Amino acid sequence: MSPRKTFFTVAAVIGAIILMMAAGRMMETVQVGYYHVIQTMYFGNIHVKSLPGTYLQAGADVYVYPNEETFFATTEKDADDDIQGADGFAVEFADASQCTISMTARIRLPSNDIDRKSLLEKSYLNYRTIEQKLVKPTVRAALVLTANMMTAQQSYDEMRQDFFFWAKDQIENAPYQTETEDRVIVDPITVKETTKKFRIISRDEFGKPLRQMNPLKGTGIEITNFEIKK
Repeated sequence: MSPRKTFFTVAAVIGAIILMMAAGRMMETVQVGYYHVIQTMYFGNIHVKSLPGTYLQAGADVYVYPNEETFFATTEKDADDDIQGADGFAVEFADASQCTISMTARIRLPSNDIDRKSLLEKSYLNYRTIEQKLVKPTVRAALVLTANMMTAQQSYDEMRQDFFFWAKDQIENAPYQTETEDRVIVDPITVKETTKKFRIISRDEFGKPLRQMNPLKGTGIEITNFEIKK
């Protein structure tokens, strides 16, 4: 290579490095409690950095995810001033009563690199997208279906623990398959008997609940420590 070509090659490389540094795309740091999914320049290869520390980014695209995160949905009335969470979930009980449920849960993102890369390949580019497209719909479906299994009064009295257990079980494991059953109830206001439709859990021959497809299956994401606040 001639001195002239060598000069321009070196200048181009230096220029590229300066541009990447100026754009903040030269070095990156993995903070404790997070991992990075990295897509390299030109070839687009995807790999994961999970150990805390600084590494050479070299212009690659970096997607940052928390290892764990707290998900919460609160009503405006009982929201913590220091917390900005999702709105509470509106549900309707079998007697047509309605309420909004406040809750919290712990979201664990994948612990293996295959699932971590898969989230990026499925266009879940950050935790916020995962929360909106996977976590919230999963929690909402469980709460709505559970409310359909009882009246509002039952959810507050004799079936309070059932509500919590059924909702938690569906959130952590998969929604139930259900059937419709007509039941006669006494309206607490008019004191008249009315017939309402209740959802009941479909079970197999051994009494185990039949389930729908788990929306989190294959993602490596887990929802744990579910708690109803109000």
